[in-house]
Amino acid sequence: MNTKICAKCGQEKSLAEYYLNPNGIPYARCKACLCAYRRDHYHHGGGKNQSRLYHYLNREKIAALNKNYRLRINPRRYDSAKSLAWIAVAKALKAGTLIRPSHCEECGVECKPLAHHGNGYDIKHRLDVRWLCSTCHVLALYPEYREVISAYQNQI
Repeated sequence: MNTKICAKCGQEKSLAEYYLNPNGIPYARCKACLCAYRRDHYHHGGGKNQSRLYHYLNREKIAALNKNYRLRINPRRYDSAKSLAWIAVAKALKAGTLIRPSHCEECGVECKPLAHHGNGYDIKHRLDVRWLCSTCHVLALYPEYREVISAYQNQI
């Protein structure tokens, strides 16, 4: 049982002439046939060449998809208007020109409120913020969640 028949060339070869998969089981093709297959696959339309060709032909589409993904996962880093507004608020808080209250402006709950840029992120509105608790901030951003949040608060 130290031999195996190659699925490609049909020759009976020793197990030393077969690569093993991660489970320790030999592949169906011998090393020579597997290497030849992988070489042909790479050079004739498969593997990296195929991927490079696809990326080259669809570079604008892929760039747009990547930008949308980056904006979703980290808007602070990739949306310059928001980023500059958040930095301006942080600097104003540190300098003392803007003071964070100890309660939410909307519901009056005692908390450490978040700065909500309700008028946008333009230069003239960067420090024009409302101080809201996390619940009111979510409602200000997504008013359609009001029913879900009120149902959750009624359960508590």
